[in-house]
Amino acid sequence: RPFNGLIFDGSNDYMDCGNKIGVMLSATDGLTIEFWLKSPTPESGTRRGIIDRGTVTPYSVRWRDTNAISFSVLDGGVARDVVVGNKTTWVANRWYHVAIAYKLGKANIWVDAVRDNSSTAIFGIDASTNNLDIGRAGTSYFLGSLVLVRIWKRALLATDISALFASPYAPMGTRMFM
Repeated sequence: RPFNGLIFDGSNDYMDCGNKIGVMLSATDGLTIEFWLKSPTPESGTRRGIIDRGTVTPYSVRWRDTNAISFSVLDGGVARDVVVGNKTTWVANRWYHVAIAYKLGKANIWVDAVRDNSSTAIFGIDASTNNLDIGRAGTSYFLGSLVLVRIWKRALLATDISALFASPYAPMGTRMFM
C-alpha cells in the first residue's frame, strides 16, 4: 500500500494524543485498535511500543521481542496479555494492516484481514486519564511508520476488518474515537 504516515526513529519519537479519548472505553462495550505499520527491522527481536495509554496503562499494543504484536490491558492494577499474534512472518519495509478487537470474553488480532490469533480473555480495562501515545509504550519506542491509527468503541467483526483492509479510507460508522 502506498502510504506515507508518521515516521518514528525508535529512540524518542512519539505522538501524544492527549487524554480525551479512551476514558470511555470499556471491556463490556468492546474496542478495536486498528492501524497500518511498516518497519525496516520487523524481526529485530526488540520490544517496541506502538500504542499506549500512559505509564500505568489500561491498554497497550506492543511489538514484542518474540516478533509478534501483543495487546495488553490493566485489570485491577495488574497488567495482563490479552492476545498475542503468532502466525505472521514480518517482512521489512512492507505495509501491514493490523486490527485488534476486544470485548469481554474474546480477543482477536488480524494482520492483513487474516486472523493471526484469538483468545478467550475475561479481563476488564481499568479507567484512566493517562494520555494516549502513538509510537511508544513507556520507554520502548517504535521504529518505522504508522498511519491510519483508529480506535473504535466497539469490537469490529471480521467482515468490518476485511472491508477496512480492502478500502482503508472508507467510513465505518460513528463509534470511532480517532
